[in-house]
Amino acid sequence: MHLRLSVLLMLLGLALVPSALGESYTFTDSGCFSSIVSPSNCSSSASLGVTNTSLSFTGVSSPSTVSSGTSFSLGSFTLSNPGLLVYLGSFTLDVDFTNPAGTNGSPLVAAVLGNIFINGASVVFSPSPQVFTYPGGSFTLQLLTDPVSVNGWNSTAQLEAKIVSGAVSMPEGSSLAMLGISGLVLAGAFFKKHNPLATNRAC
Repeated sequence: MHLRLSVLLMLLGLALVPSALGESYTFTDSGCFSSIVSPSNCSSSASLGVTNTSLSFTGVSSPSTVSSGTSFSLGSFTLSNPGLLVYLGSFTLDVDFTNPAGTNGSPLVAAVLGNIFINGASVVFSPSPQVFTYPGGSFTLQLLTDPVSVNGWNSTAQLEAKIVSGAVSMPEGSSLAMLGISGLVLAGAFFKKHNPLATNRAC
């Protein structure tokens, strides 16, 4: 009898508490550069100097699915024709999650600095780990490479990230109460059907 009760309680627990671990997340992203000279002009590359030096970003344009706790790339920065750099601006990365459905989160914003002395550029993100929410839960996106640096010796750099946590909300009070009542009814029916004493009394 105790084994049957344990099985029933386990099934009720699975019904009440959705799994929050081992979830998969599907996303695309895109980024653009804005110079302080023309902040309204946002493009996928930035002209950094007087020698056709430019910094570009290649995002994840096709849906990519990743798992919680594993590192993955949000895209890459490429420095072309390193030379004398004169640049100060910003970079905005929009990450669009299509799974879980209804996910919302703020863009990731970075300062972009062109450095004359090392013929390179740095992309320095300032946000703390970004929290994304969706109906029923949330998860956190953390950058693993911050800042991102490119120069004449290392012209391409990946922007690595990881989903470090996730949480699933419990059902609201009324839904939880209804599930609890349903569970008690099921438990009563279960024990009435399988209790020999109840069967003997009925006879």
